[in-house]
Amino acid sequence: NLYDTVGNYWQITGVQLEVGTVATPFEHRSYGEELLACYRYYYKLFPELQDSYCSGSIYAYSTSNAVGNGMFPVKMRIAPTAIEISAATDWNLNKLAAYNRNVTGLTWGNTTNTQFYNLNYACSSNDLTSAAIHYLRSANANAYIAWSAEL
Repeated sequence: NLYDTVGNYWQITGVQLEVGTVATPFEHRSYGEELLACYRYYYKLFPELQDSYCSGSIYAYSTSNAVGNGMFPVKMRIAPTAIEISAATDWNLNKLAAYNRNVTGLTWGNTTNTQFYNLNYACSSNDLTSAAIHYLRSANANAYIAWSAEL
């Protein structure tokens, strides 16, 4: 009995709500399909482990500034309107395994694209090799960047 004890709960699964008077066949989607559909609204780049590489190429256009692009796993519903970035100190830029430069600033550079993102990086003066490719690497397990294309 649902009402015989305080703290009882009721569980239900396998329900599909329909608009109109005609029922359609039940839609079964895998976890992966559901996750990709969710990424259209919100995507979080979360390397989960310290020292994880998590982006494509980043081009240093000076000794203290760089720009990098990445691709969302699926096309976002609309161009993201919000972004969350953990502290800049949660990230490093690397050129080679032994080359680790602390990021001092991280900003979002593109607000109109639904398939690609653009990030701008700042490091201490003369920390980067100008005109060279670098890679974004998490400095700790707190590192994340998230984009929202919510309704």
